[in-house]
Amino acid sequence: MSPASKAVQQGMSALSEVGVLNKLKNYIDNLSRGSKLTTSNIKVTPEDMKYLNYPTDQLSNTGKFSFNVGSVPITKMGSVIEPGATVKTEPFDFDRFTRNKDKMILLEGDQADLGRLLAVNSQELTTPVQLEAGYKYAMEPENYLNNRAWASDIGKLSAIRNKAIKASEDGKRKVYGVYSNMAAESGNYANMVSNTALSMLDTTKIKKKDINKFNKLMKERTTKDFPGVEDVDGTREFLNADGAGKYRIIFNKTMEMPTFQKAGFPDIASARAATNVDSMFGMGTGDATGRMIAELDLEKPISDVSNHSTYKYSLPRKEGTPIYRAANERGVFVDIPRSMLFDDFIKARREGGFPEGSDNRSMSMQLGTQSGASDELLRYLSAQRRGYPFNN
Repeated sequence: MSPASKAVQQGMSALSEVGVLNKLKNYIDNLSRGSKLTTSNIKVTPEDMKYLNYPTDQLSNTGKFSFNVGSVPITKMGSVIEPGATVKTEPFDFDRFTRNKDKMILLEGDQADLGRLLAVNSQELTTPVQLEAGYKYAMEPENYLNNRAWASDIGKLSAIRNKAIKASEDGKRKVYGVYSNMAAESGNYANMVSNTALSMLDTTKIKKKDINKFNKLMKERTTKDFPGVEDVDGTREFLNADGAGKYRIIFNKTMEMPTFQKAGFPDIASARAATNVDSMFGMGTGDATGRMIAELDLEKPISDVSNHSTYKYSLPRKEGTPIYRAANERGVFVDIPRSMLFDDFIKARREGGFPEGSDNRSMSMQLGTQSGASDELLRYLSAQRRGYPFNN
């Protein structure tokens, strides 16, 4: 088991200049694929980037670019987190998986980390935020002990379980749930981003007229019962109530509007970056597929105990089985592009004449499955020379 660690500093602000450049380039390159942290229309231009001391032509092929940011420069974003304990993961054997003709099913989730968030940028949180994980959920010791593979709402888990039972061919094949990351903004629904913003509000000075303007718009967009952000505890209770996911989305999207960012409200882009797994920064949707693989127990029902404050139900893992992670032939952990792992689904879409641009959404809606590993994936794993030989 990887024990809970002492507080560590993360984010772009903790990197060397070379590390910043590499991360920033990935972020820019993948903006259209889900890396962006905000839909705010504040734009950064090459001229704005001069403080980086890098030629702008190193950041893009054309030397011309712009991208969405909040009120804090992306290169200045950082956080302090106490990482949560995790159980050890084992390399997944794709050759055996293929020989046995077993199946995989998509478990699409946000990029949330596991642990306690203590600070965002240079701002200490008055109330530390519990991060309840995306792919690390199954690795959390209590969840592992209780054989929990995945948490979500009952409708989503029922759809996954029903599709998995069908894929198992009446129990003849094992079915593995495979984590695949959603976009960087996907944490809006869970309570971690909004809780972080509220903790930041406690020590943020904002003019009363701007607070009133925000509260008025929130009441119009949610209900007249919205308490108002001057009542941080009341707003937290309102946003964390059962069924309030849609209000959390509205709260985050309202606060990131340029009007409120200029008024000094907490930077939602920074809150998203702080609650997400740091190593996923700049990745496109589906680029971290395979960071968690678990054999599902399809003989047991969905549980109404999840150990997660947003998602109240959990899908069981087969008792006695480990948590796996995608790995190459040397056993080194690697990230796999979603389209490569779920090759069967992608091939069916190409044969049907469906556009590549809607592959991710279609796979998410239809819950893509895979039988064995494709030749392309096996070649990819054989050629891999980089990865993550640690639980991160």
